[in-house]
Amino acid sequence: MWSARAASWTARVSSSDPAATFECAVDAGGFTPCTSPTTVDGLGAGAHVFRVRAADVVGNVDASPAQRTIVVTADQPDTDPPETTILRTKVKGDDVKVKFGSDEPGSTFRCRLDKRAFRPCTSPKRYRNLDDGKHRIFVLATDAAGNQDPKAAKARFKVGR
Repeated sequence: MWSARAASWTARVSSSDPAATFECAVDAGGFTPCTSPTTVDGLGAGAHVFRVRAADVVGNVDASPAQRTIVVTADQPDTDPPETTILRTKVKGDDVKVKFGSDEPGSTFRCRLDKRAFRPCTSPKRYRNLDDGKHRIFVLATDAAGNQDPKAAKARFKVGR
């Protein structure tokens, strides 16, 4: 019995006959053509039976398919952090509007202007009545699983002359 922590599993199938073709089946499903390696997606938690049989060039099929039991213990947790992107910074007088996003839908954001503290924000973020001079905006995305982008996206802009 093999154990997996994902809803996807990859198997290598082989035969002593180099011209053999393969058919694979999962659980009570019927055999379908497959190649090596073959990936089985969408397995729910629990035990699953993976079967494979070889066929020779004239169509003789192996009467006793090889099989393995795979136990999916849980889906893989999401550990991939989102990537934050500042899409546009628009300065109008002493106001700035910043549009930003993430490569993971459902992310939340925190913004920081210059040396101020990070605060929750949504896109577009507006800052009003800014002092003349150079400024920097920093944006951090956090995905639905709680992973935070390790590096804030940043943009520089200037207000006034």
